[in-house]
Amino acid sequence: MAEKNKLKAILSIYKRYNIIKINTEDRPMKSITYIRHANAEGGTFSNDFARNLSQTGRDDAFNMANIFSNENERPDFVLSSSAVRAVQTFCYFADRLAIPKENIIYDKALYMGNCRTLCRAIEAVPEQHNNLMIVGHNPTISEMICRYGDVTIGNVPPCTIVKINYDADTWSLALDSAAKVAAVYYSSKFRTK
Repeated sequence: MAEKNKLKAILSIYKRYNIIKINTEDRPMKSITYIRHANAEGGTFSNDFARNLSQTGRDDAFNMANIFSNENERPDFVLSSSAVRAVQTFCYFADRLAIPKENIIYDKALYMGNCRTLCRAIEAVPEQHNNLMIVGHNPTISEMICRYGDVTIGNVPPCTIVKINYDADTWSLALDSAAKVAAVYYSSKFRTK
């Protein structure tokens, strides 16, 4: 752990003072596609985990999955909350992205987890994967984008997709590296009704 923190500190100093320029063309960068689950039916706190997508949520998830699958690199690993509405949202994407089942993790910790929980999950992603998709909930999705991206969106609306590229070749360094938002898709802009 001390070695990893030492390496992060050295890279941070190098980047801050332009001591070295890292050639990103020779190595894969890490990218994370954050998706807030689509709109869900109303409910109470006691049944929040089991809430289904509303008709608007189903329509948005269908539209956004089609748009995303046609315009972006495909993720090769997925972390999703195991709450019903997050799983239902991801299912629309799974149908179009053909991600192997062994590269999909449904985690209850992502349901009520905070940024620290999500950061730990990201650092545990196997290094051979470069394009991660995360399907989760607010406020954590909004906080992650604001904290670890180069854009401030505020409250991320349901079924919004934000893809961020990180100038790092390991997941343990990704969130501390330079970040660049590659795409933002708001589901409300793609509604046909």
